[in-house]
Parts: sequence; C-alpha cells; structure tokens
Amino acid sequence: MQTTLKPAKGLPVNVRLLDVGADKPLPFIDMPREQNPSLGQRGIRFLLQYPELLQTQMDALLQLSPDFDLRILVPMVTLPGDMAAVEEALRASASRARTSRVPALGAMIETPAAALAAADISRHASFLSFGTNDLTQYSFAADRENASVDTYFDDTHDVIFRLISMVHGDIPDMPLSVCGELAGRSNATSRLLGCGITSLSVVPLAIPTIKEAVRNCGRTS
Repeated sequence: MQTTLKPAKGLPVNVRLLDVGADKPLPFIDMPREQNPSLGQRGIRFLLQYPELLQTQMDALLQLSPDFDLRILVPMVTLPGDMAAVEEALRASASRARTSRVPALGAMIETPAAALAAADISRHASFLSFGTNDLTQYSFAADRENASVDTYFDDTHDVIFRLISMVHGDIPDMPLSVCGELAGRSNATSRLLGCGITSLSVVPLAIPTIKEAVRNCGRTS
C-alpha cells in the first residue's frame, strides 16, 4: 500500500473502508444470503458483523498515517451508531499502536435516513460524502441494476439536490463532497456548489470538464 499511495505523498487521500454487499459481492467471503441484498448487510453493516475485518483495516491505515495525509471514508452509514462504532474501533487501534495521530473519519451519506440524521452523524465525522448512486436508489426505491425501473432512477431530480441542501443547512460548516456519478455531470456542477458541496470526486477523464464547469460557476456568480 505504501507503493500505491506514494504518488499522493503530501496530498490528502480518502480511503474507503471495504464496501461490499448487494452488487459488490466478494467471492472469497461467505456472504450471507439475503432476499433483498440492497437492503441488507452492505458497507459498514457488513463490517460490524465481521469486526475483525474492520479492526484489520484500522490497524493497517494507522500504520500508514504517519507518512500520508489519510482520511477514512465509511460506506453505507445509516445511523449515528454506525460511525460511533467505527470511531471506537479506530481509538482501540490507536491505543494498541500507542499513537495519538489518527486519520479523520468521514461518513458516506447514501440513504435518506443518513441525510436526515446528518447532524447527529457529524458528531463522529470530520466530513461527509454523498454517494448519489445509492442515495438515488434508496430515495426512489428503484434498484439501480434493474432496467425496468430506469424511469425512476434520476440522480438529477430535485429530490436529490433538496436532500443535499438540507444537510448543508443542518450543518453548514461541515465539508461536503459528492462521489457518485452526479459529481461528473457538468450540467449539475453549479447546482451542487449552490447546495454547499465543496469537493467532487470524478473519474480522471472527467476532471478537465468538471474543472471548467467550476470555473464557469465562478464567472457567473
């Protein structure tokens, strides 16, 4: 991992914890069989069921933190207790390593419940990141893998921007980012910035387009 992160030396690096479940199974782990995996053990829910996996990641990231500006992103957070459990695991790892330098924790907001509970979640997080692919899926009850409900899966709908804006209104000083496909849509950039988004995570090919969209927002503001 040292080699992987070397090009980012001196830059902030967000590392998402193991994010599996539903459309992201792991063939080498005996995942639970669920009738509706999208509403089951995904992201942090899965890690809390297998705490040794969570603790191993905490230990590894703490080993890297002295050399890199790491931030830990927790997937599929729904309630404040999810983040409190991760915070406790990080503290336990730091205690074993006898270090006071720990990476900042961030929560992924991917459900309407998380958006509504953002103020409480923020007590255990230094930043929030909207996973708009799942946020759209759960807001409209439309499986993003199901073509028959494509009409309902619209990540540019007013509902999504309203949720983002609501979170910003509840915790205006909290750094907010978007890491779903919506972040790469240049026609949505201005509106996202207006909702309080301060960071956009996009695929490398989209960077020039989104940078230009951000500049254009500055020219017209």
